[in-house]
Amino acid sequence: MFFYGGESEFVIQPFLRRKINDLAFCKDKLKEEYFDIISPYGYSGPIHKTIPSTDLQQLYNEFFTQSTKYCEKNNIITEFTRFHPLLKNHQFYEEKNIDARNVTVSIDLTKDTDYILKNMNKKTRNLIRKGEKSNLEVIHSTNESDVDEFISIYSKTMEKNSAKEEYFLEKQFFINTIKYLKNSVSLFAVKSQNKTIASALFMHYGKFIHYHFSGSLKEYLSLAPNNFLLFKIIEWAKSNNYKTFHLGGGYSSADDSLFRFKSGFSKDTNQFYTYSKTHNHEMYNILCELKNEYEKIADEEITSIFFPYYRLKSGR
Repeated sequence: MFFYGGESEFVIQPFLRRKINDLAFCKDKLKEEYFDIISPYGYSGPIHKTIPSTDLQQLYNEFFTQSTKYCEKNNIITEFTRFHPLLKNHQFYEEKNIDARNVTVSIDLTKDTDYILKNMNKKTRNLIRKGEKSNLEVIHSTNESDVDEFISIYSKTMEKNSAKEEYFLEKQFFINTIKYLKNSVSLFAVKSQNKTIASALFMHYGKFIHYHFSGSLKEYLSLAPNNFLLFKIIEWAKSNNYKTFHLGGGYSSADDSLFRFKSGFSKDTNQFYTYSKTHNHEMYNILCELKNEYEKIADEEITSIFFPYYRLKSGR
């Protein structure tokens, strides 16, 4: 984790450090240990604390200077950050290293429920009513059996959707999320005749609530449990004084099924940005060359914009 500043004003940014030497094409090829850093799962980037006299851009410039020195000194080759669309924490970074990705969907919870319903598309409203007519029930729980059911349903959903490898998460990841986030994470389940047919994990803090993970049983999708669940979460979040419900984006594009599902709840969108920076260009080029040699890829065949390129999996 990067931290720069003092008690009254500071910038802090979490990251995961990954060892590059463990990549197959690096075996016995590197004389030193090298690393890269990446945001933790989901939306991230820096947050800050200030006082009235703080020059915020100057504080960030000093933070960048020190974090860059740290990366260069500690053999960190590249840095990749996924910014938070609601915090807009990309605005302090160099534009040349920032890429606009897809958009995410959010719901303004300061509006009354009737307004929120009217802002949904007709299909979504009808599916919410269908869930109500089907006598679905939503419960709020984090007991062990409900967590196990959620993990099972989530895994089945990822298999059904042929999701990318990074969406298949270990059981311990979910257990740790609930354990360490404590009152900032909630698990909700949709029941039909006492059977859990859908389940979702939400993170919430301050004025925000975020739709984090969810899953549903294929054989019960006709009851519209996901639509019904999100509407009940809107009601729950409003009653707990949250101001914005962030649904996130799609799997990969603004036209995939997940994004279409989320955008049915709201017309409000937020731009999602990422940050890509190379701290050691010479070593970055060496790593890319080693990858290409190992996988027998000719330079002219390289068309991917994936960053860092040397971590691009074969066949992508």
